[in-house]
Amino acid sequence: MVKRAIKLRDRIDLFCIHHADTIHSSSNKKAQTLEEKDHLLKNDTLNAEDWLTLAEVIEILKPFHDLTKRAEGTKLDSDRGVLSDYMTTLNQLLDHVRVIRDDLNFKAND
Repeated sequence: MVKRAIKLRDRIDLFCIHHADTIHSSSNKKAQTLEEKDHLLKNDTLNAEDWLTLAEVIEILKPFHDLTKRAEGTKLDSDRGVLSDYMTTLNQLLDHVRVIRDDLNFKAND
């Protein structure tokens, strides 16, 4: 879903610009009270940094998706046992998370 949103970023941004003063619950009603003004679409519009963060999240989660799909296809009659497949997958995910953590710590220190 996030991948699709990134592909449609221009359309989403354009929609948010055209409907910035519209309340979430209604496409026709304009905000009149302070409570309604808190629910305007312009308060939830994504900026450039938000879009970059979404792209980073996709890259972080991609190995989880790929390895989960691989684990779903595990055969019981293969030369490796099911437990060893899961242990390999878990180790790969832990390595991936450690690399991401170190990258984020390095960026935070700069």
